[in-house]
Amino acid sequence: MAEVFRSFHYDENGEPYMRLETVRQRTMGNYPVAIRHIDAWQFAENKNPQWRLFMYHFCEKAITLLDLGEATTWRMGKIADVIAEGLDKLVKMPPPPTKVVPAKGFEYHSELTVDGGTTVRASGEFTDEIIEV
Repeated sequence: MAEVFRSFHYDENGEPYMRLETVRQRTMGNYPVAIRHIDAWQFAENKNPQWRLFMYHFCEKAITLLDLGEATTWRMGKIADVIAEGLDKLVKMPPPPTKVVPAKGFEYHSELTVDGGTTVRASGEFTDEIIEV
């Protein structure tokens, strides 16, 4: 069986997930398999009452997507081990890091006419500061 490795990432919405991939290119192509953080409970034997059936189907599909050959019990066991060893890290992943966007400094000038025709002028300057988004 080809070497399968796992890595941890954040999707475009900032949700953590674990990705399983093979090291070398396969004949059918490498299609990584992802396990989302919110679905991690399904891979825990004590949380999912249908765990055996779920793992059987998931590992079978993972072997097909990763193009590892026939879905034997040995290969399915190896995929299940890779998943089980990474579940704790997936569950404990921190939220994605915040982006630090520097605000550009700029000047402002404004005038306001109030009742009676009195004009009030205001001006000032905003300077660079770090804003967490």
